[in-house]
Amino acid sequence: KDRLFALLELATKFYEKQLWDGAGKEKILGYLRGRGLSDDSIKSFRLGYAPDGWRHGLDFFTSKGFSVGEMEQVGLVLKREGGSGHYDRFRDRIMFPIFDIFGHVIGYSARVAPGGDETQAKYINTPETAIYHKSRALYGLFHAKQAMKQAGMTVIVEGNMDVIAMHQAGIGHTVAVSGTALTAEQLTLMKRYGNEVRLFFDMDGAGQKAARKSAELALEKELQVSVVALPFGKDAADMGKDDAEKLRE
Repeated sequence: KDRLFALLELATKFYEKQLWDGAGKEKILGYLRGRGLSDDSIKSFRLGYAPDGWRHGLDFFTSKGFSVGEMEQVGLVLKREGGSGHYDRFRDRIMFPIFDIFGHVIGYSARVAPGGDETQAKYINTPETAIYHKSRALYGLFHAKQAMKQAGMTVIVEGNMDVIAMHQAGIGHTVAVSGTALTAEQLTLMKRYGNEVRLFFDMDGAGQKAARKSAELALEKELQVSVVALPFGKDAADMGKDDAEKLRE
C-alpha cells in the first residue's frame, strides 16, 4: 500500500510540474485562472496537467523505479487491447487529485483539456483500485473536514471546480462526489462531522433530479437536508467567478 501511495504522490508531482513549468503552462494555467481559480487554490488542491502522448507518465514512473504492474494497480496505465504493452490512461487532461482523509492521493478526476479531443468523455476517473473506492471517496474532504466539523454541516456540490470556487469564497465545508451519484457510505462519512447537509447542485433538469435523489438518501440517514437554489448563473464555479459575495449569501 505504501508503494501505491508513493507512486500516486510521484504522479501528482509530475502532473503539477507539467502544469506550472511544462506543456500545460500556457494553455491550462490560463484556462484555470480564466475560470476564476487563484494560484493559491490551484496549488492547495494540487491541480496538474497530464500531457498529450501515450507514454509520458509511463516512462517517467518507470525511470523512478515503479513497475508497470504497480501503475496498473492504481489506474495510471491501461493495457493495449490485443497487443502487448501499456499506455497512459490520462492524456491531455487537467488532473484533480482525490485525497483520502489523511491527505494521501488515492485517485484522480481528469477533465479533458479545453480545445482537446471532445469526442472523449469530459471527465474520466480512476477506476476502482485497492485504495480508491468511488462510493466512499469525496472530492475536497481532506481540505474541508475541519470546516465541516466547525459548521456542523456539509455543503455538497456537483463538480470539482465548484468545490474549489466555494473554498475560495470562504465556504470551506464543501465537498463533491466524483463520477458517481451520492452514496449512503459518503453520507455516513459526512455524518461524522455534523448532522446537516445542504445540496447545492446545478439548476438544470439533471442537477435537480440528482438533488431529489440525494435528499431522499440523506433523509433516510436521518440528516437534516436543505437545497440551495441559485438566483442566477449556471453553477457555483460560475457564480464564484462573477460575484463571490453573492455566492456566500
